[in-house]
Amino acid sequence: MKNTLGVQLSEDFQFDLQSSRKRLTLIEGFRLFFLICVFLTFLAFQVRESYFISLDLVVPIYGFLFLAFVINTFYILSFDRWPKALAIFTAFLFAFDNVFITALVYTTGSAESIFLFMYLVNIILTGLVFKRRGSLVMALFASISFSLMMILNPGVDGTRLYFTIGVNNLAFFAVALLSGYLSEQIGFMGQRIEEQEKDIKVLQDLNKLIVDSMPSGLLTFDRTGKIIHCNIAAQKILSDELKGKPVTEFFAGVLGKIEKENYIRNGRHRGDVVYVNKNGSRLTLGMTVSPLTTESGQSFVHILLFQDLT
Repeated sequence: MKNTLGVQLSEDFQFDLQSSRKRLTLIEGFRLFFLICVFLTFLAFQVRESYFISLDLVVPIYGFLFLAFVINTFYILSFDRWPKALAIFTAFLFAFDNVFITALVYTTGSAESIFLFMYLVNIILTGLVFKRRGSLVMALFASISFSLMMILNPGVDGTRLYFTIGVNNLAFFAVALLSGYLSEQIGFMGQRIEEQEKDIKVLQDLNKLIVDSMPSGLLTFDRTGKIIHCNIAAQKILSDELKGKPVTEFFAGVLGKIEKENYIRNGRHRGDVVYVNKNGSRLTLGMTVSPLTTESGQSFVHILLFQDLT
């Protein structure tokens, strides 16, 4: 039943465990940092103003903080133990955050509380995980919680009450719409990047397959003559490991050829070279060297094609 509910919640609120895992880890880190800051703030305030602090104020806060740390510990353990129910746990934790913020705001001055902005932070974080629908649901929950808190607060009434509730509710839903939209755009861009990475990987694999299937040897080298890449045929013909070695070790004088005016003008050099491999076999290699140029016409790498003419 719980797994079915978790799947339904994931589908309704576009919750993807794989793409949201890193996001959830960052959010949980921020949540724990905030709880620690609240705890240290109240502790320091209690020590400094011990004569003016009422136990009726600090005991509920410490109780909520203790409960928050327990719930967050359980949530962290659920990452790997109950991955299918993670959507439910995450939604519950955001809802608990809203209740905790309401209690914190109520005990620290209601409309004048310095923690009032945390409603907006919680809505934004909910939107990052559960997209626009999730942020709107959290905005509604925050609106109900804040409105009830203000209505039950005897210190605020009349025009000030309506104005405070109206302005804050407007801010809740405005932030929910904005954070939901930004979250969806981030998700869309991430999906596009992932698709492009897959396309690039396919092209790289295809290119490698084509190059390795060539019967002729192929290698590339930089301006210093260091071999950057070679195909399977090149290694078989030369009977040696080529990558990282100087190209002149196998093709004597090739660097001098590519510096000549004829090569620079024509962009190509053809010739034969004699090479003795590790087995002592004497090979006559026909080679063609060409520069790989950028769109601006600059050349940093050269490609060398060769075959055994022995």
